[in-house]
Amino acid sequence: MISIDEAYSWLEQVPKPPLSTEMNLNLYELHNKYIPQELRDRLASDLRIISQQISNNVERLYVLTSIGKYHLSKGDFEAAESVFQDALRDFSEGSHEVAVAKWLLGIAQWNVGRNSAAHANWTRARMAFIDCQNIWKNRQDPATRNADALRNLWYSDVLKKIRVEMACTVEEADAWLTRFEPSPLSASARKLAMRIRTDIHKRKFVTVYEFSNLLIGVTRTSTNPAETAEAWEIIGLAACQTGNFADAILYLKRALSAFDPFSHQGATVKWMIGIAQWALPGEHGNAIASWQDAIEKFDYNRLMADRANNKEKRDWYTGLIETLNDALVLKQAEKLGM
Repeated sequence: MISIDEAYSWLEQVPKPPLSTEMNLNLYELHNKYIPQELRDRLASDLRIISQQISNNVERLYVLTSIGKYHLSKGDFEAAESVFQDALRDFSEGSHEVAVAKWLLGIAQWNVGRNSAAHANWTRARMAFIDCQNIWKNRQDPATRNADALRNLWYSDVLKKIRVEMACTVEEADAWLTRFEPSPLSASARKLAMRIRTDIHKRKFVTVYEFSNLLIGVTRTSTNPAETAEAWEIIGLAACQTGNFADAILYLKRALSAFDPFSHQGATVKWMIGIAQWALPGEHGNAIASWQDAIEKFDYNRLMADRANNKEKRDWYTGLIETLNDALVLKQAEKLGM
């Protein structure tokens, strides 16, 4: 898994902004574990106030990212989320530094239960890193060829780690569900699904349960089995996000039974079932079996896309299967305590 320290170290790949000597000393002291924490807490608070006076956005981003990392390291995830949001407020486009801040923001949000928001920021970080990689990949300057190749390789390695880590979340798998086909949900069902997602973000779990029941009621009489299936998938996702993994498995299995088992959606839900199983003690063996089954189903879809001469689908499945196999190896190593 990508640790806080590893993600923060990604900043070392780009030149550090020209901060003042005093600011560099402050940031050094902020992360110096030999200084009492109460003094570093006060320094973090003071630096955040001082950061508002920094006119250069990149310098300000760097300082606030350092403060946010400090809060992450001490487990104060709410404070870290607030600092990273402040750091990113002046940036509408991605860059290397923005990608790092967004990834760290996602870590903070994940740890306070805002999983969908975390996934959204991780997705933006991934996209920004892809854009950065393309810059070095497409440069044609013979004088910098070797350096450009090394930068390209660095981004390839980091993006591989990012894809594997994200693939181990139900939020990422949920994003695959409508990759090639639009959602079959009716307008009323979509409103309920959106309300469920909103209430999960706000940690209003009682209403999540109520709106989940309403969603099933709305879709139960649908003439389109895929609509009912997606409703169960949404409720299964919600159960995962509220930590109710045993019920999530039941809901996702109902979704699976309503989808064509070898369909793209069936493969996706099977992968999600594995994630929910992995979260429960004693279910790791079943999780690995579910993931292996899902990979086989995705490979079947890759083969069908190849036979149909659909290059976009074939290439997407090829990349996904590589990521899922890497994720499976990672989880098998975890199971063995490696």
